[in-house]
Amino acid sequence: MVGRADHSISVDHPGFPPLQLMCEGDPELLFCENETNSRRLYGTNAVGFFKDGISDYVVGGDLAAVNPDRLGTKAAALYRLTLPAEGLRRRLAPGTPGLADFDAAMRQRRTEANEFYDALQRDIADPDTKLVQRQAARRHAVVEAALLLRHPRVGTRRSAATRTAAVAKAGTQRRPAAPE
Repeated sequence: MVGRADHSISVDHPGFPPLQLMCEGDPELLFCENETNSRRLYGTNAVGFFKDGISDYVVGGDLAAVNPDRLGTKAAALYRLTLPAEGLRRRLAPGTPGLADFDAAMRQRRTEANEFYDALQRDIADPDTKLVQRQAARRHAVVEAALLLRHPRVGTRRSAATRTAAVAKAGTQRRPAAPE
């Protein structure tokens, strides 16, 4: 990953098309490697920008813990601000899509998600059950996406709707009752 002047992070991985994480505003881009800090763990004289570098920088103020050349296998966008109610816009996408059509794209994705869940949950009357099912599917999709970014050969690349449908189906299956 490489930090760009436009406050974006380029992600180049052989298992994916070129991706770019666009970050709204003016965050400080932090980079380190996904390598164990053997200096801290084993007391060696190891040198590098280890996996705990971002935390050491943000929490501990260690300026030398992150790569000043803005490249590495781990990255973060550090914001120092009062978070607005609408949050911050970020977008991970192939190419350089920018954020110009972000709001329209989000409205479209919300509409699609609502239509999907309306159809999937048509036989569920309880609103709390609907909410739990939807939250479980979202968490599963986030975890699966993180796994695919770390290990692209894990699982299959399915569409978000297919992943969500599979998770939603699993969420409606009941476990057998425990013996009394």
